[in-house]
Amino acid sequence: MKNAHAIVVLPAGEFGQLTNSGHRHWLSGGGVSSQNAESEMLDTVLTLLGLAVPASGLAALRYWGQTGHRPASWMAAADPIHLEARLRDLRIRPFLPGQIAPREMGDLFDMLQEELGDSGQHTFTKTGTLGYLYSDLPIATATVSAAVADGHVPDRFPPSGGSEKLFHQLLGELQMLLHDHEVNTARQSAGLPVINSLWFWGGGIAPEAVVRPMPDLYSADPLFNGFWASCQAPFAPFEDFADCLARSPQGFVAVAPDEPPGDSLGRLKKLLGLGRLRHLTLLFRDGYVVSLGRFDRFRFWRRTATPPGQTDYE
Repeated sequence: MKNAHAIVVLPAGEFGQLTNSGHRHWLSGGGVSSQNAESEMLDTVLTLLGLAVPASGLAALRYWGQTGHRPASWMAAADPIHLEARLRDLRIRPFLPGQIAPREMGDLFDMLQEELGDSGQHTFTKTGTLGYLYSDLPIATATVSAAVADGHVPDRFPPSGGSEKLFHQLLGELQMLLHDHEVNTARQSAGLPVINSLWFWGGGIAPEAVVRPMPDLYSADPLFNGFWASCQAPFAPFEDFADCLARSPQGFVAVAPDEPPGDSLGRLKKLLGLGRLRHLTLLFRDGYVVSLGRFDRFRFWRRTATPPGQTDYE
């Protein structure tokens, strides 16, 4: 158990947002670096594990992890977004869980399928609050999710890997349909951001399931779960870090739920301090990477790290 290495994905929570100075000093005792925040977190974890990053088919993997079924045909994620009009451009704003009601999602995708579904050539569907597009003719899609593209202009992530003509055709038509839909009329009246576009990303076909040795995964993230399913590797819902370690004493990968980062950090700090973990790699979704060993907490001479772009003063 003392040799266990945990890789933990945490919500966005750079040091400047942490109110607990003890956590900040503890993190600063390890190796602190930054990563490319414009790539999927799954890519970062697979790279740490020495595995190849999927070149396409992330939407199919997400669907696999969400439903437990491997999709047999080409598909893309089609997730609702709000294109925020700025003075000189438009910015991508994804919706957080709970910001779109299931009824709204159902009404919009029923309408899109009725108006744009083309005799099986392409089909709009949704699973929960996640949208998908099946197509006989692959369309060009972005390579990253709306969560990664959040706050950027759409042109920063140009679509590729299929028909750009069909991409622009579908996007233009659905944006016009969404503009006057009653769901958006009601949202606007309630002062809520309207659903004025879809973010097409991760187009491709799911890989065949192949047995691959992987650390145990504890996650509710459907993209992570789908990749582990494609490797026929064990994964289970995340409960708490002590449970992960008890069930996987050799080490694990965990995707923590969205909660204040200090709550998770306190529990991980305790497990590392007790020697139940040998090594801990923390991946914050806003780009921080922290590598910690059990005795890094004694490196009291290290200055408290600051987020990229800030001065090195508190």
